Amino acid sequence: MIEKILALNIKMQRKKNGITMRSLAKLIDVSPSFLSQVEAGKAIPSLLTLKRLADALNTTIGKLVGEDKEVEDHNPIIRKGNRILIDNIGRKIKIELLAVQNTNNEIQPYIINFDKNSDTGMFGTHKGQETGLVLKGVLELYYNNKTYVLNEGDSFYVTSTVPHHLRNINEGASRVLIVSSVPRF
Repeated sequence: MIEKILALNIKMQRKKNGITMRSLAKLIDVSPSFLSQVEAGKAIPSLLTLKRLADALNTTIGKLVGEDKEVEDHNPIIRKGNRILIDNIGRKIKIELLAVQNTNNEIQPYIINFDKNSDTGMFGTHKGQETGLVLKGVLELYYNNKTYVLNEGDSFYVTSTVPHHLRNINEGASRVLIVSSVPRF
């Protein structure tokens, strides 16, 4: 049974990442025919090969063998008063996580609440992309050596590997909804 789960998960991750079987086999130092047998559920890779597979597919061994599969009937709702709150007092911002924390999450929505004269920090970079919508106030977005002013209702989309940060330039508090393609918290 595990070989079928493993086979399906490897094949799905490989296709999701747009990697050919031949390219993946070369990356992990196995023959294309062996990888084909693994994806067909007819062979089980060694632990070392499994680790190489997970790394090459940007995932974990646990995900490949199905150990952290989400429970089908999980509660997808987080009530306003039950959100996880990350309080960054030094920067005078509070982050509200809007989704159930799960290792299977591929995106992460959250709200950043800015006090007056606060910011997210200078020139942050990380994997993925982010999109944001200003819910309240006025923010300054620094991105790719340019500065943009965002008013309530304005939105943005950035590649997160480019240095970027947000700063509250409003006379009072500001709020922005962010959706990140790579969970960070």
